[in-house]
Amino acid sequence: MTQDPAFIKTSALSEIDKKLSDPNATKHLHLVSMEDPFTKTPERLFFTHTVDKSNFGVEIKGFEVNKKTIGQLKTWTEALKYAEENKLEMISLFVPWHRVVRVQNLSYRPK
Repeated sequence: MTQDPAFIKTSALSEIDKKLSDPNATKHLHLVSMEDPFTKTPERLFFTHTVDKSNFGVEIKGFEVNKKTIGQLKTWTEALKYAEENKLEMISLFVPWHRVVRVQNLSYRPK
């Protein structure tokens, strides 16, 4: 017994809609590294899903993390779970360009 192609298409689209309805499923995970001369550690790291660039710097909203955490997380959903488990607070910062060391997309996977 074969199924109607329209039914198969509809069920496939509903599965895609379920995955896309999760607001965290499509967000990329970025690692922003910034220089901070006012702390003991010379570099601060932040996980964020948005990097708003302007002429003067970068605005980020995310969580401050340490170097051990970088290799463990690959998606924004994983970063949210990690932040919840470790009781990290979301931080909103504006970082001037001369303090930004790097902005790296951790969700990118080459084919």
